Amino acid sequence: MTAPQAPRAQFLRFAVIGAIGFALDGGGLLILTERFDADPIASRFATFSCAVVTTWLLNRRFAFVGGGRSLMAEFGAYLGVQGFGFLCNLAVYSIAVLLLPYPLDIPIVALVMAAGVGLLANFLGLKHLVFIRPEKSGRREG
Repeated sequence: MTAPQAPRAQFLRFAVIGAIGFALDGGGLLILTERFDADPIASRFATFSCAVVTTWLLNRRFAFVGGGRSLMAEFGAYLGVQGFGFLCNLAVYSIAVLLLPYPLDIPIVALVMAAGVGLLANFLGLKHLVFIRPEKSGRREG
């Protein structure tokens, strides 16, 4: 009964890669906002960009093992799914930073809340829209 474990193992790999992306995003955010007093909203665009490229490379290698598209098409689709997830993430983050009381308005606390919102949606989007294997027709080619 190893088949039911495969989706769980894939999700676990995705979550570990997401944690790496979160560390890049959160670490960069802390450096920019705490060390350089950068705007916490604008900083997310820079930190997200670093995290998304890293997670694409890791996800395509370890969690989803690429799909049937060219690298550029795959990266474009990945950006689309991640972009949608980022908009949801940024909305939660912005609401927390701008409207919620202390300590929920601390940038790193808001980032944790926002990251939780996007985890499942991003996994499903990547699995079903980006890293899709071509269907095998059952006929022999040649």
